[in-house]
Amino acid sequence: MIWLNLDARIHAFFNYKIMDMSLKYRPDIDGLRAIAVLLVVFYHANFPISGGFIGVDVFFVISGFLITLIIDKEIRENNFSYAKFYFRRIKRLVPALFFMIALVSVYCSYYLLPDDLISFSKTSILSLLGVSNFYFYLHTNYFQSTAFEPLLHTWSLAVEEQYYILWPAMLALIYKSKKNNVKNSIFIIIFLASVLLSWYYVYQDKNMAYMMLPFRFFELMSGAIVAINYRTLSNSKFNSSASKIFGVILIMASALTLNDNSFFPGILVIPVVIGTCLVMLPSNDIVSNLLSKNIFVYIGKISYSLYLWHWPIITLAKYRGIELTTGNAIILIALSIVAAIVSYHLIENPFRKIKSLKLTFAAMYGLPVLFVVSFWQFISINDGFRYRVEGLISELDESNTAHVIRQNCMEKMRVGNYKECHLGILKDDIDGVLIGDSFGNAYTGFIDVLAKDAGIMINDTARSSTPSIPNIFVSSIIKPVSDETANSIIDYNNRRTDFAKKQKIVIISDFWGQYTEENPEYRVFNKDRVDISKSSFELRSKYIKSLVENGVKVYIIARPFSGIGEVEMAKLRDKKLHHANLESIQYGYGVPADDRIEYRLKKEIPAITIIDPNKILCHDNVCHASISGDLLYRKDGLHINYSSSEKLGLAYLKEFGNPFK
Repeated sequence: MIWLNLDARIHAFFNYKIMDMSLKYRPDIDGLRAIAVLLVVFYHANFPISGGFIGVDVFFVISGFLITLIIDKEIRENNFSYAKFYFRRIKRLVPALFFMIALVSVYCSYYLLPDDLISFSKTSILSLLGVSNFYFYLHTNYFQSTAFEPLLHTWSLAVEEQYYILWPAMLALIYKSKKNNVKNSIFIIIFLASVLLSWYYVYQDKNMAYMMLPFRFFELMSGAIVAINYRTLSNSKFNSSASKIFGVILIMASALTLNDNSFFPGILVIPVVIGTCLVMLPSNDIVSNLLSKNIFVYIGKISYSLYLWHWPIITLAKYRGIELTTGNAIILIALSIVAAIVSYHLIENPFRKIKSLKLTFAAMYGLPVLFVVSFWQFISINDGFRYRVEGLISELDESNTAHVIRQNCMEKMRVGNYKECHLGILKDDIDGVLIGDSFGNAYTGFIDVLAKDAGIMINDTARSSTPSIPNIFVSSIIKPVSDETANSIIDYNNRRTDFAKKQKIVIISDFWGQYTEENPEYRVFNKDRVDISKSSFELRSKYIKSLVENGVKVYIIARPFSGIGEVEMAKLRDKKLHHANLESIQYGYGVPADDRIEYRLKKEIPAITIIDPNKILCHDNVCHASISGDLLYRKDGLHINYSSSEKLGLAYLKEFGNPFK
């Protein structure tokens, strides 16, 4: 994020005439910046500000405003230089960013697991190059990420840096026209195009709309429009105390009413944009006076460093298993503020005083990039220092996941390819089929052990978020699948559910409770894209009854107990590294067995045989997230890792015998 701290140097720089109007240092802008960064920090610290992420949007508008003030003046005076412009950007952005990355790299080198450390080393390069938003779009979800990414927040820096590449050139081209109506028309077209794109894509791919510049361009451009029309707007009826109070209300109402499930940005960001533009107009009113108070001004000055430091401090604390209780959150925020103060006074201010253009490009950008590239190469060559945890928590390696080990059988949407995708023994005649989602895929080690012991061959068919219901597909509300994808999923599901009717054995394993109307993130749709989540149980029951009527033996594998999540997994990982007794660590079973869909189906269709691995893991509603000394889950704390799945199968055979025999 670009935070132009308006200190004495900026005060002098901004003390010029724009459009015949003198613009002086505005402490209230720093105060507005303080509100923005505090909203983001409190949101990430799990304070009850469900839409605190809109602080980023406030920054976008402020940045568009301040940068355009500079560019507008220089273009009008025929004094604009790309070299000088990026010289200022590098001085303002890179030192504090590199300082944070360098110190966090030291910490991560000691405490991140190998795969996570390798990912961090990659993102350190992308963050300095201003393209990290592309990586995080492809590999994470800002609102639902299951990955610990200490540099995830740099996506917003990337958006702004990309804007700074495009906007000066666009503005220079537009200003070549002497006709105001032509220039205004171009501004309106660009602005509306970005708004409409954001509005459309937020329903198609929310993560893309959130992290990519084309869908955020209008926010930065809003601030730019205020800058270009500064004199006119300053003297307009919109510049009043009532308007500014209304602007604050728009910002705070959005922060308190929006949440992770909102279709944001899209048109939902418009109130934030309007509110910020209103508050930025200069006047001597109650809002400006309040924002000009010393405490707000100082927080605004350190806001860039505070933004840089708060996320890695919070996310790495969670990585170490520290829960975000109110007390812990306050401590982490305090640490972030201390780090921001150090960064602001020892890094930001001194480096801003450098005058040499060549030194800036070479020392302040070239050397940091060289450092992070070297860091990435060093980490990659050493495979994330995997040797340090070899044999201790190797079960958490990405290579020990079913979707990697059985990658040819997951997401490929093939049916009948039992020679390539089988569980149990390979023979001429197939005995049955597994119909599963990602949780079913995670259980393949367990099923393989039982199938081999029984001497049977099971065709493995699995696709994430795809239950055993014909004529349906499942889609994220935030990122709806395309019609083409929906049709291909329906076709695949129909092929495997029809194929199952011809088998002797059908094993069904998925995340049973996910496919109901109570899921806030996913819904079950029919071929006409009608939400049928409320009918999912009846549809499951109907299909299983059809299997039983065809003489098929149906087995249901109960999903693991409630799961423990990322933070608890981090705690378990740390305890195992310190040789703790994992069997002494207990968790609750979660939803009572009788209320689980698996057992409700068994009650309705007695012919079903339930295989419940929780009988090994849980006793008297107390469960263990380990087996034979190994951690049970993957790093997400929900899916079972492959080697533990196999161990669970062996333990089940020993304790209860083989249900397939």
